[in-house]
Amino acid sequence: MRSAAAFTLLEVVLASTILSVGAIGVVGSIGAALRSVIEADRLTLAAEIAEARLIETCASVSAGLSPLALSGDEGDVEWAAEVQEPDANVALVTVRVTWVHRGESRSFELREAVFVLQTEGES
Repeated sequence: MRSAAAFTLLEVVLASTILSVGAIGVVGSIGAALRSVIEADRLTLAAEIAEARLIETCASVSAGLSPLALSGDEGDVEWAAEVQEPDANVALVTVRVTWVHRGESRSFELREAVFVLQTEGES
């Protein structure tokens, strides 16, 4: 006579298969989450670099000075600043940060309009 608490081999195999499929899904989700975290970390770094370079460039431009640097790199992240002067008293500063993620070029850009101080004797 068979015990009611016992499982058949078919039930055990079926339960193992279902658990395996679930485990594969969880492992795949962890990989996708890790890729998202790495991309978010890169974007955060790019934003920090862009903000620092924008502040530096805007300070130079607003004081009527030429920026110390208009491009450079920090590790595998490159940045470039551009200063456009559409008006005698206002300059548009753009900082673009680029990097490569999984073989694809990515970029982040910040812009700010800056009032340029006029020294005496300038018109």
